[in-house]
Amino acid sequence: MTNAVHTSDIMIGPAEEVVGSGACGYILVTEDEIRIYFAGDTGVFSDMKIIADLYSPQIAIMPIGGKYNMGVREAAYATYLIKPDVFIPMHYGTFPDQMADLNKLRNLVKVMAPATKLIILKPGETYNYNP
Repeated sequence: MTNAVHTSDIMIGPAEEVVGSGACGYILVTEDEIRIYFAGDTGVFSDMKIIADLYSPQIAIMPIGGKYNMGVREAAYATYLIKPDVFIPMHYGTFPDQMADLNKLRNLVKVMAPATKLIILKPGETYNYNP
């Protein structure tokens, strides 16, 4: 389990009883030793470099919706920090305030993390990683 930086709080009672958002990420390792960083609902944060150093994820799944989490610029920078082989964007296009410019993302990733392959999936699609 990894940290995630999210802007919301959970109210569990009176206003003085506020708990953090509960947002988190995960490092998943498959039976084939493929390491996946599922960032959760987060903004970019400097510890993503530590996640890269410790776990070297080959796949990063990160939000790009831009409200309460990373926008495309921040996600491209996070891709630069993590340096995965593959970046799969998530958490966008579901609400009017969670739209993302995929062409801008593509261009930014090309510049900031040129070795990373950007894979854009539609709902229900799958991706088979082949190193």
